Amino acid sequence: MKNAHCGIALLLTLLASVELMSQAPQTHRFVPDKFYTTYSFAHPPALRIRPGDRVITKTIDSSGTDWNGKSVSPRGNPETGPFYIEGAEPDDMLVVTFDKIETNRTTGWSGNLLAPSVVDAGVKVMLPVYERGALLFIGDGHARQGDAEVAGAGIETSMDVEFRVDLIKKRPIGWPRLENDTYIMVLGSARPLIEAFQHATSEMLKWLVADYGFSERGASTFLGQAIEYEIANVVDPNFTVVAKIRKASLPHR
Repeated sequence: MKNAHCGIALLLTLLASVELMSQAPQTHRFVPDKFYTTYSFAHPPALRIRPGDRVITKTIDSSGTDWNGKSVSPRGNPETGPFYIEGAEPDDMLVVTFDKIETNRTTGWSGNLLAPSVVDAGVKVMLPVYERGALLFIGDGHARQGDAEVAGAGIETSMDVEFRVDLIKKRPIGWPRLENDTYIMVLGSARPLIEAFQHATSEMLKWLVADYGFSERGASTFLGQAIEYEIANVVDPNFTVVAKIRKASLPHR
């Protein structure tokens, strides 16, 4: 009987080790062949990944032209994805770290972009989760764009992209957050512009209270002295404002 108990214990240990190994971070190389111009849970997952996994993939430009100059999708900002993140549920926070965002062809054309110019290699993007699996899409890359899109144009092109995903459970946020070496940032989108400004500012205050030890009054006073703003977009149905705080001015966590 003692030997039987030892055998069962050994088997359980081996099974636990196999399960742990199966959940170790993996690198996925994914070349897309289908793209979507809408965000919807009705689209089947292009790839299922786990928190900690790394994805090496490609995007096409907003006209549907790929890295070989071939038209592979209708116009309308077609996206790569959706990437289904195992374990993601509503009210979680998805963290996407972009290790590489590079053009993969030598041509581009003028078009529009919703995201600010700060979304570049090295940035960490924090997104609210509204659907099971998070359903992450990426795309509509620009080789260059000025702040606010005042001319209504950027340089549209296809991209090589590498990113990693992490998941923070039961951490609802109201608006996208970003972090790079210099700033923490919040995006707010709405029309009129003042409403986008209010969304970005309010979300930044909540972030300071939740993660940096501020009281609401203290965070408000701090914002009055330290916050910076960027107008990311004034040409689309919803305008976009970026609220920014220099990390050097923040207390250590």
